[in-house]
Formats: sequence, structure tokens, C-alpha cells
Amino acid sequence: NLIWGNGWRAGVAPIGPDSAYWFVVYSNPPGLETNADPEASKAKLLSTYSDVPHDFSTCVASTPANKISVSDLEDRPPAIGYLSCTGHVTLVGDGAHPISPDVGQ
Repeated sequence: NLIWGNGWRAGVAPIGPDSAYWFVVYSNPPGLETNADPEASKAKLLSTYSDVPHDFSTCVASTPANKISVSDLEDRPPAIGYLSCTGHVTLVGDGAHPISPDVGQ
């Protein structure tokens, strides 16, 4: 399930009988929360996205805070074409056209 909001998106996908993969991606100034306290990050997720459907809050609530990963993601323009070569370096696939991790799930 993919849920879109104003400046954010979230999703939940089952990965086993008793487990699920969940994520939330939102716009934020770089570095604002990368090193945030895990308990504070979890509390912010629960308060900010409490009304998101599809059991999102249940997944967040049942995840131990130390298992929640907070990372900065930055957009950049794609390399020219989908194959870019410079010297001994070649970019192919996601390296040439970056996307946020949830899009490839």
C-alpha cells in the first residue's frame, strides 16, 4: 500500500506472515534529523502520521526505535543518458538515474 500526502509518502508491504516493511519519505532541510534520538524519531513519526491508513501507525508503533533508520536523501539530476562513462568509471541503472529507495521496492 502506498499513501501520498502533501510533501510526503508512506507505505506498508507484507514480507512474511508476521512482519512488514514500512517507510515514510518526506521533505526536510538536509541534516535536520539524520542523527536524531531514535525514541524522538519514533515519537515524531507516530504523532505526524497518526491518521495515515493501512495500518501504518501500527507498524511504526510495533517497531523498536533502535530499528528505525533515519537518512537524508538528496536528489540530483540523472547522468546524461542511462549509461555514462568517464575514464575508468561507468554508471549504469540506478547509479545513472537515482531514485529514492522505496520506489525500487
